[in-house]
Amino acid sequence: MVGPGVTTLYAMDGTATGWPAATLALFTALRTYIPTGATIDVPSTVDIIDVFTGDLIGTATPGGGGSTTSIGGSGDYKPGTGLRIRWGTNGVVGGRRVTGTTFVCPVMGTDIPNGQAAPATKSGILAAANAYIAAAGFAPAVYSPKVANDPDPKGRNRPGAVSEILNANVPSAMTWLRSRRT
Repeated sequence: MVGPGVTTLYAMDGTATGWPAATLALFTALRTYIPTGATIDVPSTVDIIDVFTGDLIGTATPGGGGSTTSIGGSGDYKPGTGLRIRWGTNGVVGGRRVTGTTFVCPVMGTDIPNGQAAPATKSGILAAANAYIAAAGFAPAVYSPKVANDPDPKGRNRPGAVSEILNANVPSAMTWLRSRRT
């Protein structure tokens, strides 16, 4: 694999009691698709942000974090290619339906033969996503950051918003990550 990555997930409530444990369970389920050797760390502390401004306003320690190591194998994979989870909400921000994406990259070549998700891989990732949504103690969310244009002649400024995740899907087509450095 190329190097470290970051996945940022959000929850509706401030302390989100079950959130770190549910996040660790999500990535423990996903580790079977990620090439062997990646360590996924989930902190037991969470940052609390002001939804409207995006400012960091505190931290909470709900506990339940930890680490898991990927076990997908050492066969063929292409760095930066994989699949994604699309998070669905009922939120509308700026006149558009709020959706979120979590990338599962890289995945093994056998999980995306011919650029399409293998049926068992797709259903396994979807099952992990649905278990994350159903976990007790928190409500997962998609955060829409504040937009502030100065000046704002087209009226696009808006405060931040948070929308509860209600469902998930896994698109069949593979996805890829690109770096701004390349």
